[in-house]
Amino acid sequence: WKRRHNGVYPTTIYLQVDGGSENANKWVLHHCEHLVAKRICRTLVYTRLPTGHTHDDIDACFAIVWNYFGKLNTIDTFSQFKSGIESAFGQEM
Repeated sequence: WKRRHNGVYPTTIYLQVDGGSENANKWVLHHCEHLVAKRICRTLVYTRLPTGHTHDDIDACFAIVWNYFGKLNTIDTFSQFKSGIESAFGQEM
């Protein structure tokens, strides 16, 4: 991120997590606090989704990726993956 944005981190990070206890524990909260304490960001907005929520928004995005990569046999490099993601969403925009 920093390299692509003139050496500057974002001032606010938004972290939205599932409602499970694995996402709301002292280690996750410590990491959030660490990002602010080390001035990686000024503000970190941490939200937990309620129990029983749906995953419709992320499922819709994942379906685009799944449909695009489902046509390919292999992805051998990160560069191929990145280019595939850009192509997949480029087709949708």
